[in-house]
Amino acid sequence: MHSAKEASDKLKCSVLKNDTGLFVEALGGFPGPYTHYVDERIGEDGLLKLMENIDNRRACFIEAYAYCEYKKDPVVFKSITTGTISIKKSGEHGWSWDFIFIPDGKDKTLANYPDEERVLLWNTDALYQLADYLKKNTSK
Repeated sequence: MHSAKEASDKLKCSVLKNDTGLFVEALGGFPGPYTHYVDERIGEDGLLKLMENIDNRRACFIEAYAYCEYKKDPVVFKSITTGTISIKKSGEHGWSWDFIFIPDGKDKTLANYPDEERVLLWNTDALYQLADYLKKNTSK
């Protein structure tokens, strides 16, 4: 991630940057890198409208963490949470896409689970990879 390198160079220290995007298979990966913009402009209702009459509702969230030490290139760690886009909004917890994203293995949107349950539904591989990297590659 270019922004992690830029921030590290400017601040003259190590930085950690994260970004998350929603990728909908039937929409060619849209909104992808435009997830925040699309959320602000059309939100869940707009995305559901785009998905009307579409059978393939497969989607995933990709979360990336870029760790960059000063004067070095960033190292990126990625988690992918797979699921589907619901037909309608559902639930009362969370925010944004939580109301329309159903993680694999579940039959309800993320918004149907309170925080302490919802947090366990996300793939956290990137966090473990980052922790392992820091343990092995940073001085104590």
